[in-house]
Amino acid sequence: PYGAAVSAVEHALWDLAGKAAGVPVYKLIGGKVRDRVPVTHSIGLLAIDEAVAECRKVADAGIRTIKIKVGVDPERGVGIVGRVRDAVGPKVDICVDANQGYPTPHDAIRTLRAMERFRLKYAEQPVEGIDRMAEVARGLETPVMADESTWTPHDVVEIVERRAADIVSIYTTKPGGLYGPMEVAAVARAARLLCTV
Repeated sequence: PYGAAVSAVEHALWDLAGKAAGVPVYKLIGGKVRDRVPVTHSIGLLAIDEAVAECRKVADAGIRTIKIKVGVDPERGVGIVGRVRDAVGPKVDICVDANQGYPTPHDAIRTLRAMERFRLKYAEQPVEGIDRMAEVARGLETPVMADESTWTPHDVVEIVERRAADIVSIYTTKPGGLYGPMEVAAVARAARLLCTV
């Protein structure tokens, strides 16, 4: 809640500064970096048939990355990933997000290894805690993304030191506003970690 409140205030201030200067906010924070941003479509904990139908629909609409929520029931997780892969084919990337749902690194590794045959792009926050994430990362071929473990630049330093993830997820509300996430991204970039927003 605190991060969201700080973020809302900071966004409003950046917006006012941009309007006062007569320029878009991106010019105030370092300039334009890219012309296009690929999006990921997230699939919640839906019934498998409903999830597969939604994935087929968004893939037909041109979405090239789908993230599936898993972490509740290992058998369901493996099943849904397999069914989605069959439905969308090889040209769509599939990611999974457990939201720290696996009770142990062993459970996460066993389940995610079963999913790896469906060519995962990454596995997001399979377990809680940076040390436990490091154990999972060592047990997989699939890159691991830290999300709930990444709030501050210091978190990124810990992730790098423990080799807990290959990718970090950055939200503007977690570190508060735009400046905090830019610091998180700078540390990740210096450590050669990929970032996603």
